[in-house]
Amino acid sequence: MKRVVLETLKEKVEKELKTYIKSTEDNKLPTEEHLATLLGVSRQTIREALSNLTQKGYIAKRKGKGNYILKSVLDTRMRVDLSQDFATIIDNLGLEPSQKRTFIQERSGNEELAQRLDLNPKEPLLDFRWDYYADDKLAIQGFASIPKKLFVEIPEDNMVYGKENVKMESLYTKHCSQDVTHNIIKVSATIDSKISQAFDLDPRTILMCWDETFFNYLDQPIGVCDIYFNPDILQMSMVSTHEQIYL
Repeated sequence: MKRVVLETLKEKVEKELKTYIKSTEDNKLPTEEHLATLLGVSRQTIREALSNLTQKGYIAKRKGKGNYILKSVLDTRMRVDLSQDFATIIDNLGLEPSQKRTFIQERSGNEELAQRLDLNPKEPLLDFRWDYYADDKLAIQGFASIPKKLFVEIPEDNMVYGKENVKMESLYTKHCSQDVTHNIIKVSATIDSKISQAFDLDPRTILMCWDETFFNYLDQPIGVCDIYFNPDILQMSMVSTHEQIYL
């Protein structure tokens, strides 16, 4: 059975507005008052939904002129500024997401990782590999290292998740009792013949790599992960609005 998702009124209105701006030929939205009448909701609800759409870059608000539709943003896919949930990104491409998690090893003595995770170098780390699939093709490979002391229980090996639960399973919440509040990502380009071969690519292919550090609500580092993307499937993009840059 599928999990039941309850939407707030604002989310429903936002979804209706997004459907409208995708279908309309106009580049300007009707007034807030007119939209409120059309959808049968308050102007405050319309205002909140429009604010959300503005933050996501779908519309631009100009004082005294109204709200304008940005069709170029609507056509932008795989936006990492909206979601780093890879299963959702794959799903939005019309492909079936699934994931396999594999335990690699327990190790210690890595000075660089110990420093990043604020550990004694002798403290053990558990290394895992995540394989994300789009349909049946490998789309993403991630290699994570998490301090062993954070684990309440050691997870089973070779766990496979389908579309229904791939978004809900997390080592941190399920096995470590840790709430991830944010992660800091460093983006680089690299050549890794082993990863390229796993993607069925030329070993000399240049790959995009994310070097992530995860933090909990106490702002403590609780894990690191190197993530590689198959360029034949995923070309990540992001939208940066004028307000974000200059205001």
